[in-house]
Amino acid sequence: MYRTPTPNLYSICTYPNWVNNLLLRHIDEATVLANDTGQWDEIYTVTAGEKWETGDTEQYAGLPYLTDTYGANLKVIYHDTLPQQLGPSLDDGNGFVQSIEENRDGREGILDITKDAGFVAGSGEGVSAWWTVPHLDYWEGGMEESTYGDINRHPNMDYDQEFADDDYPCGPGDPDYPCDPEGPGSWHDQETACMDETVRIPLLALQWHNYVAETWNWRDSNFVVGSLSWKKDLFNILYGAMPMWHVTSDLWTAHSAEYIASYKKLLAGPAGEWLRGNDGSRVCDRRPSRPKNRVEQR
Repeated sequence: MYRTPTPNLYSICTYPNWVNNLLLRHIDEATVLANDTGQWDEIYTVTAGEKWETGDTEQYAGLPYLTDTYGANLKVIYHDTLPQQLGPSLDDGNGFVQSIEENRDGREGILDITKDAGFVAGSGEGVSAWWTVPHLDYWEGGMEESTYGDINRHPNMDYDQEFADDDYPCGPGDPDYPCDPEGPGSWHDQETACMDETVRIPLLALQWHNYVAETWNWRDSNFVVGSLSWKKDLFNILYGAMPMWHVTSDLWTAHSAEYIASYKKLLAGPAGEWLRGNDGSRVCDRRPSRPKNRVEQR
């Protein structure tokens, strides 16, 4: 289930990019509060955490309400922008005041509430929210070498263009061919900048791959560029990451063999054994170095 116990900050204040502008002191608190939407208390993590843990009505749809509504069918909760939207909580006149550190700690607590209730807890932030890792079971975007919102390299609406050729979105005959040098470039070139073995230093994945399951960004599938899918298969095998696909009826008809082969490549190796719950000693030496919900030592 997709659920964000605290809202996106852009639904709290309408001033453009207000968090960064405030932190850099380009604007003051009065400017933010003059543009707020009256929902300031919803990013105050004390209130939000209490609602998430105890809310049993449709208005305060916390874990008790969701459990009563969906029963045993509810097993996975994806918090998505919960960590990404870390920002200051200002005094709105009603006493909702938190420091950035208090707000972060409260968001960690909300993730822990989800895990402690027995649900699989996930989120998705690329490399921008490393502090969430000990509080998650899976981490969408952890395979990226960029921030989660890197729209240039992860096109937001073109996911029907799976198996793109090396020139896409430009090509022979296009007036901008080869791609506009001032623009982001072809998808192939943007992917290579992240995946090439001479530039990719996946320290996050190396550190955490046996603690929290990782995937690529949802916009950045295994087959976003056809000629590079083999390399993503190799990364998936190395880190035990599940394949990320975009599938339409047309794409499945045309490429089902490639999708199935990508999945089987992962399950055939030692990472697949580990993911199925068998002995994982060949994958990594698992040595807990900290208490529960702390990153492990390699």
